[in-house]
Amino acid sequence: MEKTLIAILSCQRDRGHHQMVRNTWLKGTEIDYAFFLGNGTKSESKDEIVLDAPDDYRRLSRKVWCVFEYAVQNGYDYVFKCDVDTYVHIPRLMKSGFEEHDYLGHYGGSGYWVSQKAMSLLLPLELDWADAEDELVFRNLARLGVSATEERRFNSRTSEGPQEDNDIITAHWYSDRDVKPRERIIRTAERFSLIPKYYEKSKSIKGDR
Repeated sequence: MEKTLIAILSCQRDRGHHQMVRNTWLKGTEIDYAFFLGNGTKSESKDEIVLDAPDDYRRLSRKVWCVFEYAVQNGYDYVFKCDVDTYVHIPRLMKSGFEEHDYLGHYGGSGYWVSQKAMSLLLPLELDWADAEDELVFRNLARLGVSATEERRFNSRTSEGPQEDNDIITAHWYSDRDVKPRERIIRTAERFSLIPKYYEKSKSIKGDR
């Protein structure tokens, strides 16, 4: 059986929300997971890991590379990386077919799977660290000849989350499409407020915890 890790990117600013995530979509999971923070923070729980990386948004990609290093060193075959303000429907996530890909996911904070092969190829790269780490991962894997498969069920371009009448796996919510683009994004605090709402709805989905 493949060894998998759910890597949840967080920071000092957002660590107060960890318990809500534990109480909602992480509740009862037997999949390995951890919240990953950067320098200047301190682990307050066994599921919090402090990396030797900046804790600010501007250099987010450096933190992600440290997550990959941690995962490879600890023998994980696949890592699902998401942001702490992303909602994840774990039963659907684990049936997403990630084992057939070196990269499976989507831009915009909604999450992606990477294989140990993909992580091992990315780690040696000399890069200008940036905030758009998901695009950095996608584009560099393509440059290295690794097939990067987009999965639209990892959703960031909608105000909708996983429910019984759809097949959405994750949500990093945006507001309705008919607003101006620069007004479209839902801010972090609002995303956190939506997690309990979609957790309650998703519990009725067949195969859920």
